[in-house]
Parts: sequence; C-alpha cells; structure tokens
Amino acid sequence: GKLAAGKLGLPALRHSLTTALQDSAEDALQDMFNKVDKNGNGKLEREEIKAVFEAAGIKHNKKQFQKVLKEMDTDGNGDVSLEEFSSWMSAESTNAVALRKHLVVEAGEMGQAEVAEAEAATEEDLLKGVDKLAFDARPLLDLVKCPGADAAKTRA
Repeated sequence: GKLAAGKLGLPALRHSLTTALQDSAEDALQDMFNKVDKNGNGKLEREEIKAVFEAAGIKHNKKQFQKVLKEMDTDGNGDVSLEEFSSWMSAESTNAVALRKHLVVEAGEMGQAEVAEAEAATEEDLLKGVDKLAFDARPLLDLVKCPGADAAKTRA
C-alpha cells in the first residue's frame, strides 16, 4: 500500500533522479562528441573541431583557436578525448555554450520535440510519485482507536 511505497523515501528518489539526469547528460555529451567526431575514431582532431566551430559560426583567428584547443586538450596529446570534451563543455565557456546550441539545433526539431516530451513525461511521473510519498495515517488510527472517540464525534 501507500506505506510500503513510501519506504523508498525522498533521499532514494532524489538519488535515482540525480543518477537518471547524470546518465542523460552523459548520453547527450556522447551524442555531441559523436557529431563532431566525423571519422568516428573516438577522438576529436584539430580539423574536426575547426569544422564544427565554423559550422556553428564560432569565429577565431589562429591564436584564439590555438588557445581554445589548448583548453580542450588538457593532456596535450594533440587530440580531444570524450572526457576532455565533456569537461570542456561542462565548464560552459562562451565557446562551449555556442557549440552546445549549434549541436542541439543541428539535432533538428524532432530531437527537440522528443526532449520536451521526455521532460514532460518525467515531470508527470514525479508528480505521480509524490502521492506515494504522502503518509496515509488512517490504518494506524484504526489500530489505536481510543475508547470514547466515536462518542466524542457524535456529541460534536
């Protein structure tokens, strides 16, 4: 019943939602990475990054582009791994925000509609879950009925 469902509790619900959101964010970053990784080798080379920046309308001179590459390629091996890309995107620099907008728009209207639908469904599920967190005290009240409680009701 309601009491058993409520045992999950708010901390567990919060943890499962956090995990789901983190998984979703990781999936989104993986998808963005894959869009930039045109040759599919699991790393972003200078030319792939340059091409996506140009497509996104992010303009840099050589010196500025070198600086951005250095920010992205934290281990200095000449290419950008998924971890480096994720870290750079998460830092939300102006360039990262512009690139994210471009990659989301590039996903197309259908992709955005699906995201909106998924968010609405998640919110609906959360609202349904709130009922389960509410505590129904009636079964307990029936167990601890006080003698004379009914008599008090009838006098009122």
